Amino acid sequence: MLSLESIERRLENPKAYYVFYQFFYKAAVGEVHWKECMDSSEARIGNDTTEAFALLLFANNYKAWLYEEKLNHGEALWTEYDNVASVRRDSIVDRLLLDLEFVLEKDTEELVVRDATKKTYKKAAKARKDWLAALIRLPICAKMRRTWQDTARAEERNENEPNAAEPDGKKERCRKKRKLMKGLRKWTGPADEGERKFKGWSDSGHKAFEQSTVNIKIDVQRGTYAIWEKAFREVHIEQEKSKKNEEEPVEKYSVNKSVVWEL
Repeated sequence: MLSLESIERRLENPKAYYVFYQFFYKAAVGEVHWKECMDSSEARIGNDTTEAFALLLFANNYKAWLYEEKLNHGEALWTEYDNVASVRRDSIVDRLLLDLEFVLEKDTEELVVRDATKKTYKKAAKARKDWLAALIRLPICAKMRRTWQDTARAEERNENEPNAAEPDGKKERCRKKRKLMKGLRKWTGPADEGERKFKGWSDSGHKAFEQSTVNIKIDVQRGTYAIWEKAFREVHIEQEKSKKNEEEPVEKYSVNKSVVWEL
């Protein structure tokens, strides 16, 4: 599972951002409009505010989603936060997007490089691995691991309370779980995040949304998004074709015995 920091780097980590676009931003844009954007090479995919809000939702709910998945899968679910110096693993994006690298530069010959011997490929791969190696040394990784572990222990205590199996006990357990999950939300959970003037969103959450919108608009004006979305479409179309080929049923032929002559 990708780290929140990987997604928040946006175009500085294009393979991670591809995953965000494909599996999260697509839902925010809407299926119909997404298809229209994919069919048009000139149209902006979605818009600046939709993308900023999708990033806000992702960041706000990330810890809660991580906890739910860790609760279901435990140590079997590996995240970028679980990486340690003694256990070096490739990022999940290198498995989802195998044998390709994005090179988002104006004068580059290829926006999507598939030849692992090329300098541009090696440079992009090294930059991402170096960043991930730096991330695992930061306190945030240990903090994220403690968050889901402490929350899991609290949930276990709730399940082991007397009368937990009784109807009233189940209601109380559900109430406590909702409280735990709310506490994991970044801007719509903890009460210390400030006054909620924006339909349950704290002031800091609204400021984060505004800043994210500004950052995206700047990149759009610079032409960075035109390059990114061209590269995204190239890989997206390629993957869709591959998926379609896998799903197509094998045509079976039957013998028409009425036209078969006995030799």
